[in-house]
Amino acid sequence: MAHQIRPYRPGDAPGILAVHRRSIMAISTEIYSSAELESWHHGKTEEGYLHAMAEGETFLVGEDANSIAGFSSFKYHTDRTGQICGLYVDPKAQGIGLGYALLRRSEDQLRHLGALRFMIEASLAAIPFYLRVGYTITAELTHQTRGGLPLAICRVERELDL
Repeated sequence: MAHQIRPYRPGDAPGILAVHRRSIMAISTEIYSSAELESWHHGKTEEGYLHAMAEGETFLVGEDANSIAGFSSFKYHTDRTGQICGLYVDPKAQGIGLGYALLRRSEDQLRHLGALRFMIEASLAAIPFYLRVGYTITAELTHQTRGGLPLAICRVERELDL
């Protein structure tokens, strides 16, 4: 099944929010508890994505048959670091390369802006994916969720291929 990757368009926020929730809630409770997953998603709103864009995040959308199947968001920092702020794929669309395509398109845009390295603060569920695509774990961190519970996460990084 072919996916199209495109920039965010007005009206995408409801679909992004739905994919975000489904992808979080599909994570195995062997990795995070149900309470942690609910706390992670707690308080997310359509307006939150618009606020993130106003604060400098760029959003890309992965679409399948005019339905949002995934998204990524990223920022460029003046220290020439490209930060992937979010990368989420609907559970029904996982395993077919959409996450990889969104990541690489985000990296390409960050590279064009001048990024020399890429950084992501990733959930433990996403670590195997990032290791497979060339990232290295550089720190173990704790993320305080909007719902109040802490989540164990990792910072992963990849230097630009020159």
